[in-house]
Amino acid sequence: MKVERINIDQLSELNNNSLFSSELWLDKFDSKKVYALGVFNKNNELIGSLILYKHKRMQLFDQFGSLFFTPNCDIYLKDETQNPSRKITFRKKVYQAILDYVKLNKINNISIVFPSSEIDMQEFIWKKFNVSPKYTYELDLNKTEDELFQSMSTERRKNINKAQENGIIAKLVTNKEEVKQLIVGNFSKRNVNFNRLILDKILNASSDRHCLSIVAYNNEDCAIAISFCVFDKTKAYYLFGGYDETKKHEGGGTLAMWEAIKIMKAKKVQIFDLEGSMIKPIEKYFRGFGGKLTPYFEVRKTSKLLKIGLQIKNIIYK
Repeated sequence: MKVERINIDQLSELNNNSLFSSELWLDKFDSKKVYALGVFNKNNELIGSLILYKHKRMQLFDQFGSLFFTPNCDIYLKDETQNPSRKITFRKKVYQAILDYVKLNKINNISIVFPSSEIDMQEFIWKKFNVSPKYTYELDLNKTEDELFQSMSTERRKNINKAQENGIIAKLVTNKEEVKQLIVGNFSKRNVNFNRLILDKILNASSDRHCLSIVAYNNEDCAIAISFCVFDKTKAYYLFGGYDETKKHEGGGTLAMWEAIKIMKAKKVQIFDLEGSMIKPIEKYFRGFGGKLTPYFEVRKTSKLLKIGLQIKNIIYK
């Protein structure tokens, strides 16, 4: 088993239907910085892949991590083993091959966020990587619309009902400037640094078959909140949200999210990932939609020099 960098167009050999390994998604990024890593078996056959992105930390240090605005490394593996023990062994060999690649290429700063399907992080723990659990909420869209609504907390249902009573409507839109204004405004309120060029490329594709923009409007036809999702055949992700601080309504964002969930269900997408948060108030909001609490893992390795640099930076900007 080995891991090597491959050309992006080789990903099509795997027939991975995930959005985040598709040309449609990857062409939004600098191809020189996208690292499509192929997993090869002992017969040198391509049996899997994962995606990383190379960028700079503090303008000095190379850092490998997830693509911007992308939930995880989108690891995909063709595992033909049947025996439970062999399945675990297969995964461990893949992870060891990833670690061998990191060591061989002298990668000192790396962060890999795995999808929720990957739960065995022992190989990384044994190699002294920092392994952190994170959490999201996933909605099973095979449930009926009524079951999904009743699974929500009383507060979320009240949000939706109040929004509708107050004349708030949520609908699919293609007005890109309206969408950008709400999302960028949300980043600005939270003092979040983001890559505007890549954000624009994602939002400019919001009318294609893998993006969905739901905007809530008040009875004056003013945009007050947005739910922006991306999706493939099996899974949808709540990627961006936002609201107008001057015209906000406590149910606007919730109604926009509920409309997105219903549309994804109608498209026969199986899972809606709410892209949960480790920030307590935000986590509570997502929890209220009634999804299954789902853990996933980030593995991280940071060089001593970068750690020192970050410590100095924190001291200077305190």
